[in-house]
Formats: sequence, structure tokens, C-alpha cells
Amino acid sequence: APISRLLNVQLPKSKELGFATLRQHFIKTSVYSGLIIFVTLIPLLLLGSILVKTLYGQEYLPSINLIYYLSDHVLVSGLAVGLGSFYRTLNRMKIPIILSLAQLVSLVVLIVVSVQFFDPLKSVVIIIPSLSIIFLLINFYIINKRILNKYE
Repeated sequence: APISRLLNVQLPKSKELGFATLRQHFIKTSVYSGLIIFVTLIPLLLLGSILVKTLYGQEYLPSINLIYYLSDHVLVSGLAVGLGSFYRTLNRMKIPIILSLAQLVSLVVLIVVSVQFFDPLKSVVIIIPSLSIIFLLINFYIINKRILNKYE
């Protein structure tokens, strides 16, 4: 991830200029990265059936629905591109480790429980994107309300 490596250098420089600058650079990076992913994702989703049929063959066409359902996970990943560098800059690496473990445990528990009520494919399609969005929102809440407000 070249962007993460670049942010590992640039965010500490932004921190030296002040926390308002750090916040501004982090938000700008997250928004621009999310927009780039979104702009790239839309044509790929529109051409998904053609690309799958061309690159993988007719027998993979049923997987197109998964592409649509799981595409928001890609968008969330684009928005979260600077989280690791941000936490590292503020020397708060415990937070993403705890959140990642919580995400893993809740993902496993929710999938095991939901398989009892839904078929496995539907469980995965519902839970993975939902948890991705929830944990991204939790990360931004922690950053905004708990970390940056302490420095202002």
C-alpha cells in the first residue's frame, strides 16, 4: 500500500504543524481515497457481468450478485486507508488492535448465529458489509470524539 507508506511519513509531519493540520490532512486523504475508489468502482460494477463472463467464463456468472453486495466493503476500505498511519502517528496502536479483534469475534459469532436462520451465502452477504461500515464509523467516532478532541 503505497498510500499507507506515504501517510506514515506525511501524517507525523502534519502533527508537528498542529493537530488541526493533522485532522485536516487525515480527513482530506480519507475523503479523496474514498472518492477515487468510488469513481473506479462504478464502471467496474456496471461492466461486472461483461468482465466476469470475459475473464472467467459463463459458469461464473452467478457470482455477479456477490460483486454487487460486497462492493461497499471495497468502498469502506478506501475510506479507511489512513487509519493505521493515523493511529501510529498518535501512538495509539492499542485502539486498532482491540477494534480488529472485536470485529473478528463479532464477525465469527454473527456468521455462526445467522447460518442457523439463513443460508450461508446470505449470511455473509449481509454481515460482512454491515460490519465493515459499523467499524469504520466506530473508528471515525473514536478519532473525532476521543482522540482529536483531547488535543484541541
